[in-house]
Amino acid sequence: MMSYDSSILKSVGWLLTLGFSGLLTAVTDAEDSASNIEIPEIVRKVRDSVVVITFTGRDGKQQGIGTGFVVDPDGLIATNLHVIGEARPITVRLADGSEHPVTNIHATEKSVDMALVQIGQRNLPALELAADGPLQQGEKVIAFGNPMGLEHSVVQGIVSAVRQVDGQEMLQLAIPVEPGNSGSPVVDMEGRVHGLMTMKSRVTENLCFAIAAKHLKPLMEKPNPIPISRWLTIGALDAKKWAPRFGSDWRRHGGEIVVQAPGVGFGGRSLCISKYQEIAATYEIGVHVRLDNESGAAGLTFCGDGGDRHYAFYPSNGRLRLTRFDGPTVFSWNVLQELESSHYQRNDWNHLKVRVHPDRFQCFVNDDLVIELQDADFRGDEVGLAKFRDTGAHFRGFQVGPEVTSGLPSEDEIQRALALIEQLPAIEAQQALTQTAGSTRAAIERRAAALEQQAANLRRIGTDLHVRAVAHQLEQEFTKEAGDIDLALCVLLVAQLDNSRLDVESYLEQIDRLADELRESLPQPTDVKQRVAAMNRFLFEEHGFHGCRNNYYNYANSYLNQVIDDREGLPILLSVLYMEVGRRIDVNIQGIGLPGRFIVGVELSDDDYQMIDVFDRGSTVTADGAARLVADAAGRELFSADLKPSSKQEIVLRVLRNLAGVAQGNQDDEAWLRYLTATLAVDHESHESRAMRAMLRHKTARIAAAVEDLEWFIKHEPTGIDLKHIQAMRDRWLAD
Repeated sequence: MMSYDSSILKSVGWLLTLGFSGLLTAVTDAEDSASNIEIPEIVRKVRDSVVVITFTGRDGKQQGIGTGFVVDPDGLIATNLHVIGEARPITVRLADGSEHPVTNIHATEKSVDMALVQIGQRNLPALELAADGPLQQGEKVIAFGNPMGLEHSVVQGIVSAVRQVDGQEMLQLAIPVEPGNSGSPVVDMEGRVHGLMTMKSRVTENLCFAIAAKHLKPLMEKPNPIPISRWLTIGALDAKKWAPRFGSDWRRHGGEIVVQAPGVGFGGRSLCISKYQEIAATYEIGVHVRLDNESGAAGLTFCGDGGDRHYAFYPSNGRLRLTRFDGPTVFSWNVLQELESSHYQRNDWNHLKVRVHPDRFQCFVNDDLVIELQDADFRGDEVGLAKFRDTGAHFRGFQVGPEVTSGLPSEDEIQRALALIEQLPAIEAQQALTQTAGSTRAAIERRAAALEQQAANLRRIGTDLHVRAVAHQLEQEFTKEAGDIDLALCVLLVAQLDNSRLDVESYLEQIDRLADELRESLPQPTDVKQRVAAMNRFLFEEHGFHGCRNNYYNYANSYLNQVIDDREGLPILLSVLYMEVGRRIDVNIQGIGLPGRFIVGVELSDDDYQMIDVFDRGSTVTADGAARLVADAAGRELFSADLKPSSKQEIVLRVLRNLAGVAQGNQDDEAWLRYLTATLAVDHESHESRAMRAMLRHKTARIAAAVEDLEWFIKHEPTGIDLKHIQAMRDRWLAD
């Protein structure tokens, strides 16, 4: 197998995930006669197993089309995960033209972009998955698909290489394809499936990628079925808090409210009305917004009357606009003011705020007043979000109340920060410019390089400040009594180390919503055993939470927000979610950190203590089962100490160790440093972590910080440490 090299991506212009799919109808004229004889037979063998997959939008119209193929006669269809969209009704059209609704999403795996969907039809012709190794370079392959609605097309090509892309085995194919062939089966000259089309080069028409079909087998062996009724609720906004109006696709994802597709209102207008606040005569409303394209328009709506009348403040084509909407069509809309503002940051997040007075409005962007206008035509009490045309937009941090804050630094804070930055070691003065063009250019290039280095240093300082702030929050949490420590908050803070924009509060609310929905479904009264059984059904059978099957050592598997979004993760992250949902329905669940496998335990009654493997969809773990888990993962016998419940501190430290291990394996020193800093915030006495952080700080040219770690050892004189060696190292680093 050839190894993957990042230069390959440069040579093919990166990779474009294909939309909704199929293949160009084509068979090259250059094939020899033997190949031409083989192809019709293979087509006859495979054709009836290839299907068309479609899903509909909120307006009931077809929104996407893709390809899939039968892998089990009992109605199991394989395709790419991105083909089936998200939270949409899905239909499968068989080769005979019959259409069948998908009854459940049988299994998904985001890391390999694969999905299995179930339909009610039986006795279908299933394709055989290749059982042997990957295809060899130069071998011929055939692909089937539905390019841009041209159903059941066929194309032939060859295997250029078998590569590792982002840790996954991929087939690089020399084959003519068109955008939209995702999910198509790639078969050998015996009709066996070796891959699913999923990627295409932007540079050349005859280069594409397919994910190896072997990744389908774990999904078939360990599915995570989600009923279609539950699938349709994934990412749905909380109906108690939001009420979309005029169509469009308003969803919650990644802690943000995301909107896509035009609304059904005139001009693509669509609103999302907030339902959880009281509106006073004078109030403020604010939100952070980022447009997918600056030609779009999205922002705040306020003073709505429950119908077509409302105001809105939003960017449109890079300009800021305050509009009064007096009716359903553009003829009744009035642009009250429109302007350009240097305070608006194109292609970035911007904070919009409106202060509503009884007789006027004040509109702010990034805390700067840009519009002030007298207008008192109407004062409805509906507020929320608005979008127009076919705009895609992201919103976060929506607020309404007597006063809202952007969270952005004030000008005084910026100036103080700049003054501190000026005290940092200055870049060496550059060579003075001369009269000659050559030396002038050399000086300019040197100066540019120095400024680039300065910019990199400043970004690193910004990252370090963010990490210190998160670490401080973790440290403060662990000063509390054990029972008061918020485990979910701590684990989300760990994820925030790598994502400064992560909205921690929104994910805590998602956990609350899961628990609330579960609680509402419980009969009353219930005992602990009934609640645990209900939680297992709710999380694993209805929501499809499951252990990751591929790319186990991926950062995302240790981010609680990603586990909630993708419904898959490592044993410890799934266990944390399980424990937190359980706590919210009054079930005391304890984590058990077996070597190599994290499980949980719960006291169902006075004489019934049960261990549960959340990674295996809530299966019961006996003592013998725990011993097998330890033997498989750690290669040793189970000790009684292994079954001791883990403290919240131990759980957070284990999550950090997992991430540190991934960073070390990836030779990602910056990430490793972040995790070590957080580790020391949770456990000040971790000598090994402090020593490793000192070495990494020195390696990444953070000399003062590295010396600070060494001086901690000198000050505290921990046992087992050679202080003379530490002092000599400190003196050497200071002298460098």
